[in-house]
Amino acid sequence: MSRPLLIGLIALLPLALPSWATAGERLSVVSTIKPLQLLVSAIAGQAVDNTTLLDPGASPHHFQLKPSQREQLHQADLVLWVGPRLETPLASALAVLGESTTRLQMDGGDAEHHHGAEPHPWLDSLAMADFGIEVAEALARHQPEQAARYRSNAQQLRARLQAMSQALAVQLQPYRARRYLTSHAAWDTFAERYGLSGGEAFTQTPEHQPGARRAMEVDRLLAGGDVQCVLLETAHQPPALLRMVDKYGVKKVEFDPLALSGDTGPGALEEFYREMGERFLDCLGDA
Repeated sequence: MSRPLLIGLIALLPLALPSWATAGERLSVVSTIKPLQLLVSAIAGQAVDNTTLLDPGASPHHFQLKPSQREQLHQADLVLWVGPRLETPLASALAVLGESTTRLQMDGGDAEHHHGAEPHPWLDSLAMADFGIEVAEALARHQPEQAARYRSNAQQLRARLQAMSQALAVQLQPYRARRYLTSHAAWDTFAERYGLSGGEAFTQTPEHQPGARRAMEVDRLLAGGDVQCVLLETAHQPPALLRMVDKYGVKKVEFDPLALSGDTGPGALEEFYREMGERFLDCLGDA
């Protein structure tokens, strides 16, 4: 589907990749999920050792750290994580890290009591842009000689993501009341950002399948013909939901909210959000 406004506006933005420096001691930055790794890449480029903690395909909701992953955390200068509502098993491991390791939590909630925060904040590009400012400051504290570059890259990234978000808001505006169904309840921040009021989730988390009552509710919902489309996640496509989608011929669109495929270059984060917007426009639009 052609999206001239979104694509055209992005084309007008300054094509500025991060300004890097490779001199001096390299930092070790560990991010729990790949979207956070892409944020580091957008800010620091190749100036840091930038890795992810969880194995590809591992669920951030439920995982068990291997000894090698615990060692990875202990060797890190900076650890980025979403927060305990998403990555519950990680809280205790982070609590015992030494003072030399900086820990940055994206969701802004209570790291000890596991409440008060949205578990999927990276799906809001503007929340990620704001977190990028915090990441740049943390990098600057570790490498003061690169502080200006990190801060500049983070500010430029935020400006580009803000422009992208503004363009997407214009395109989504006609579809704000359209009904859609998602694989699981991950998209509240995205829906709130763009005023999408018609979303429902098949299940709360990928690890918990809905009961018979919820399955019947979704079946009736799809049978009624009011659902514009179903947004499926690449790594989470419940067979029961797929059968209903095929049964009633509902449009389906796929997106990977963990960015498991694709590169990790400096422009990858913006491409991730561009594709996210495209998939919602494909889902809610008429074509």
